Order: sequence, then structure tokens, then C-alpha cells
Amino acid sequence: MQAQLSAPQSQCSPFGMMMQYITGYWVSQAIYTLTKLGVPEELKNGPASAQTLADRLEANPDFLFRLLRASSAMGLLESHDNDQFSLSPLGQLLRENVPNSMRAIVLMMGEEHLTAWNRLLDGVKTGQTPFEMEFGTQCFDYMEKNQRAGDLFNAAMTSFVENEVSQVTAAYDFGQFEQLIDVGGGHGRLLASILKQHPQLSGVVFDLPHVVNGAAAIFEQDGVSDRAKAEGGDFFQAVPANADGYIMSHIIHDWSDSKSLEILKNIRRVIRPNGKLLLAETVILPGPNAINSTLMDLNMLVMTPGGRERTRAEYEALLAQAGFSLLRIIPVSTMVSIIEAVPATL
Repeated sequence: MQAQLSAPQSQCSPFGMMMQYITGYWVSQAIYTLTKLGVPEELKNGPASAQTLADRLEANPDFLFRLLRASSAMGLLESHDNDQFSLSPLGQLLRENVPNSMRAIVLMMGEEHLTAWNRLLDGVKTGQTPFEMEFGTQCFDYMEKNQRAGDLFNAAMTSFVENEVSQVTAAYDFGQFEQLIDVGGGHGRLLASILKQHPQLSGVVFDLPHVVNGAAAIFEQDGVSDRAKAEGGDFFQAVPANADGYIMSHIIHDWSDSKSLEILKNIRRVIRPNGKLLLAETVILPGPNAINSTLMDLNMLVMTPGGRERTRAEYEALLAQAGFSLLRIIPVSTMVSIIEAVPATL
């Protein structure tokens, strides 16, 4: 679970900066409503008026016009003199099945995530997880039992990976490996992209059985089916053995130190002595981009029992407890770094 956030512009007055912070949900909810209504899909073939869109979407014409006008001001739509609206390049990201689509992310953030965030105050006061306080169960249990929410979550995670994958593959030399295991790799998008760039490499995406069912189509689409396979299981119990490369993308941040150690120790038991472990995670680094990582850390507080973003020192200590030595951290973007570790000498 991750999100990209931006600090207010430095030239704003203190009052203006504060207003940008406290009204942030106005923007996110407007984007959610535009997307949930289906406006981006209705505009994929060209401009339409507010009245036409209201008729198609069974919406109130005046209220919809005001939403469209605000969306235009935000740069999601383009307005034309004859009361016509069309999608801007930015607004195209709200469509389904387009490159770098963020539709699933928008819907996920506007539904259970938003409801859980409304309990942040209760969580900070009590130390309880806001999501559990609101829904009566842990986040991942809820996603597994609620197909709508689970499918949306998996689609959102795939979108996150698709937006990061080119940056991650460009930042690290995956050609050094013979076999790469993507632990908790969902539908296999990251693994497929890495294999596509390195034809000598084979790999396995490992996740819960109902999750990895979606990997075969991606492997076929990317032309790596002969070198990639999907394996279902529970990474708290065991992971595929004897590879020289293991990667996890935004997995460790979902869990407490104790649960993270279970996963990391399972990898340590089966990784080759000369192997490497790679974690693609948000690392809390000092500097102006700390707003992104620290707010993401709050999201983990809201959504998960024990999930958190960590500093370099915290990752170094966690890896050491699992039997790994941290070699280096490679910053990729404001929201992801590659943490490289090797088995520690016993």
C-alpha cells in the first residue's frame, strides 16, 4: 500500500499552506467521484456536455457540471466554449486498461481506505488499528473475504508495480542472477518485466494461491511463460528454495518487526550462500521528501496491525536479526528505494 504525496508550494503563505493541507480530501474525493461515476470512460471517445454525461450516467446535471468544472480546474479535464468537456492527458490515467492507469488506486483510496482514515484519532489515542476498529477485522483478512475489495486491492497493487517497474529495473542490475523469486509478487508484473529484459534469467512469483492465479496471463502477454511460473503458498510458512535472487516489493512494510522476521528468516533458510535479497520499499530518509514517506507510514498505521515504513537503521537492524547484512540502499524515487542485502556469515 503506497501513495504519492506532495508538499504545498513553498511560496504560499502559512495560511495558504495550511489550507492546502486541511482541504486535501476535497481534491481526492472529487477525483474519486469523477472516476466512480464513470466520467473518464464516457469521455474516452471525445468531448461531451454536462447534460449529455448526466443523461448517460443518471446524475444531476447541475451538480455534475460543477464537478466537471472543478475537475477541469485541477487539470483532469479540458473545458471548451460550447459547454463540452474532454479528458486531459492527466485525466487519461483515470481510465481502465490504459498505460499507467490509476483508476483502481483512486477507487481503493476513496473507499475502505478513506473510511479507516476517519478513525485515525481513535487509533492514535488507543493504539488500536483504525481499520480493525472500523471493520472489525484485519485488513488482509477483510480483502480475502470481500471479493470486491480484494479484487480492487490487487488491481491497485498491480498499478503501483506497473508505475514503478521501469524505475526499479533501470536502477538495478538483475542480470547477475540465474533465478529470481518474487515473494509476495501478486500477479507477477514486476517479475515478468525483469525477465523480459534478461533472457538468461528464470523466475517464480510466489503469493497466496488465489492471488497468483492472475500471473499466467501476464507471463503470456510479456512472452516469458517458458521461464516464469507462479507458485501459491504462505510466505509465513515457507518460500521456494535455492534461488540466488529474492525480491519483495512493498511487502515488509505491511508487517510488524516480528511478522517481518518470519518472512525474512524463511528466505534466509533457503537462499543460496552467494545469493542476494532485494527489498523495494519506501525508506524514511532525511530531507524534503520525508513528507511522502512519513505520511505513507501513517497509512500503514491506519490500515495494518504493525505495518510501518522504516529508516535505514531500522532496516539494518531488522535484516541483521534475520541473518542478513545490509549492503546498500539505492534511492529510486521519492517513494521507493532498493535495499540490497546478503546472507550474513554465520
